Formats: sequence, structure tokens, C-alpha cells
Amino acid sequence: MTPDNLDRLEELAACGVVGFKAFSCYSGIPEFKGIDDYSALKGMEIIKKLGLPLMVHCENDRLTAKLGAEQESAGHDDAWAYFAAHAPITEIESITRMITFAEETGVKLIIAHASLAKSIDIINAARARGVDVSVETIGQYLILTDEEVAALGPVAKCSPPVRSKENQPLMWAHLLAGDIDYVDSDHSPSDPSMKEGVSFMKAWGGIASVQHTLTGLLTHGYHARKVPLARIMKLTCENMPKSLRIEGKGKIAVGYDADFALIDLNREYILKADDILYKHHVSPYMGTRFKGAVDEAILRGQTIMRDGKIIGTPRGRMIMCKR
Repeated sequence: MTPDNLDRLEELAACGVVGFKAFSCYSGIPEFKGIDDYSALKGMEIIKKLGLPLMVHCENDRLTAKLGAEQESAGHDDAWAYFAAHAPITEIESITRMITFAEETGVKLIIAHASLAKSIDIINAARARGVDVSVETIGQYLILTDEEVAALGPVAKCSPPVRSKENQPLMWAHLLAGDIDYVDSDHSPSDPSMKEGVSFMKAWGGIASVQHTLTGLLTHGYHARKVPLARIMKLTCENMPKSLRIEGKGKIAVGYDADFALIDLNREYILKADDILYKHHVSPYMGTRFKGAVDEAILRGQTIMRDGKIIGTPRGRMIMCKR
């Protein structure tokens, strides 16, 4: 959903889309424009009538732009300058505003990439008032801290940024309490050239993590914090298909697609470039020790990965929403 396609949302729904995504800030891609307040309100009114959810990446674009310019004019372009430009208030304010629009329109709202425990506090308060809002977070907010990101450099840059070491245990507390609905990879790959030879402020803001979200949750959640496997399964597999009304996905049950992973919970390994299966071997987790590894992945009953090797040809197909 952008300011330019409000008149085509109904057409998209008729084509079978499972939901809509919007940015309240610059997306990083010029053709995917961020929404202003008018398009947020009008778009939510339309999407509510369509009975579909809207996911919003929440950062206050004007604030991040002004705070970023302030840092750069002072000669700062490192990770700490980026953190200052994307200060907690830029996320908190935007989430609060999007919830206000959702409360007014009644749309089903999904907050994308919540990086702050305080953001989830705000979402919990809205849910207590009856607002239909759920929240997604990403593995890096549970695994990394701002100090580690600053040491790693642009390879660990994302938006919103990874937050403080004081925030991280509060995020885990929310996860254990059931306040977080989804943990996704937000896989955002880039050519190495977009992360190298540039300042932190200018580097591409995305982390490629589709391969390491589950093993990260096993390492830092199941092993380190006793997060039940059933909770990890719901966060990564079951809850999102249910929210998007995608039939046959998210469970191992009669009538569902046979999509599952066979995991060795106790196998430990240190991530090396040769272990990465996606195109560009760029990861903030390089050299990290994980405990818990996927031995085999099955898609619709057929093995597609075994022992770290892709097997067979691509088998992807269109997934449609049940209207």
C-alpha cells in the first residue's frame, strides 16, 4: 500500500493477495513509497472493508531524516550516528500513530519489526482496549545488541536498528509472556558492495537471515532461555498463516501440506561462508556458534534440503488467501 495505489487495493484483493504492506518511512526502494497520514487513514478504511490485514513498518520518516542530517552535519556517520538518527522515539511515535488509525478504522493491523520492549508495551495497551493489532519481531533484535552491531559494522545494519543490551532481555520477557505473535527472518539480502567501502549511515540497511532465524531461536531461546519448542513453532510457523488465512500451512496435521524440518537440537556448529545457501554470503552471524541445526527440510512431502545441501529443483508455487 502506497499513496499511489489506493484506487487499486480492491483489484489486488481480487487477485488473491493475502494482505498489504506499507512503510511509514522511506522503504529503501524509490518505487515503494512511504505512506502519509492521509493515505494511512484512507488505505486502512479500504483494507478493513476487504477483510484483509495491513502490516506497517513503523518509523517516523521526518524525524529520522532530520536527526540523520543533524548527525551528518556534525561529521558523524558511524553506527552510533545511525542509532541516534533512528532513536527509539522514531519507532514509538509511528507505532502509536498507526494504532490510532487502526483503532479508528477497525482494520486488522500487524506492526512489523518491533525492536523495542516499549513498543510492545504500547501494543499490549492497545489490545487491552480492543484494537485488532498483532506484532512481529526479527531474530536480530533478540540475538544482537547495539554494541555488537557497532563492532560488526554495516553487515549488521537494519531498520529499525538493533537496540541496547538493556532492551534485549525485556524483548525476551515479552516473547516468553506471549506478547509477540510472530518471529520472522525479514530476509533482506544485498550484494557485498552495498555493505562494504561505505559509511554505516550510507550502507544498505538489511540483514540476510532466512537461513538462521530458526537456529538462532533454538540457540538463544530454547537452549539459553528454556523457550518451549511449541512456542517457537507457533512464532515461526503457525501464527502467521492463521492471521493471513492461508489454508494448509503452519501445522503438521491431516489436511495440511507436509512442510516441516527435521532438527538436531544438540548439534553445534560455527557458521562459515560455505554453509550459507543464499546467493550473497553476507551475514552478521559469520563465525557465530549455533546449537540446534536443521538436518532436513521437507516441502509438500518432498525433501528439498539435507545435510546443508539443496536437493532437487525449485518447487515454489503461488499461495492464495481464502476469501
